[in-house]
Amino acid sequence: MKLLGDELVRNDFNLKELMRTILYSKTFQREATDYDVTSGDAYYFPGPILKRMTSEQVWDSILTLAVQNPWPFQRPDAKDFAPNIDVDLSIATLESLEAVAAKYEATYYPRSYNKSIQKFAYQGNVLCRASELPSPLPGGHFLRQFGQGDRETINGQAATATVPQILAMLNGPITHVMLETGSAIYDNVVEAANAKDAIDLIFISVLTRKPTDDDRRVASSEMSRAERPGIGYGNVIWALLNTKEFLFIE
Repeated sequence: MKLLGDELVRNDFNLKELMRTILYSKTFQREATDYDVTSGDAYYFPGPILKRMTSEQVWDSILTLAVQNPWPFQRPDAKDFAPNIDVDLSIATLESLEAVAAKYEATYYPRSYNKSIQKFAYQGNVLCRASELPSPLPGGHFLRQFGQGDRETINGQAATATVPQILAMLNGPITHVMLETGSAIYDNVVEAANAKDAIDLIFISVLTRKPTDDDRRVASSEMSRAERPGIGYGNVIWALLNTKEFLFIE
């Protein structure tokens, strides 16, 4: 901790450099273990404890594969709100207050705001980072299905596996959007020079590693059975999304 603190100061509090230092450390790169915190055994940090990504991490990971721009908009801050709610109470009248209220209702009132972001939606799912979405989301949303809290209790998130999660990954709109023309990964794969490059691109994009010989053999076999290359690429992408290697932090 002292070393990281000294490095943070030395780099003039550059958080990107701090993250780079941590990510390149041997400690961070150790393989995850299946240690059970309730076992009573001493934990000497052989590696991070294996865990599934949070709902927000799964959503953002899929989003970066599905869309060209995962930041189509950002939630308004104080500067955005100010023109719509600024009131000088010393000179305000009923008419002026009603005008300001109407302006706010037409821009950032929940119903108006949610309607304005629907232009970035795909089958009812707004395609932007989880941090920019309203919270909590409706019960049937991907993030809620994967354990996003309802904000009625402190630390209300859940990490347990459920059937709706499996169905969302197999047939949900957020996974299907990336298998269509226009998605970031699909367009990149289709433009690959050959099948080998396409398979490499898929594995690096989804699992952040190159395929093994067995991976390449299975992927090539699946692609050869498809009616056209695009369907074969989509099948491989879809299969990798539903692996534990994608969903768990190793």
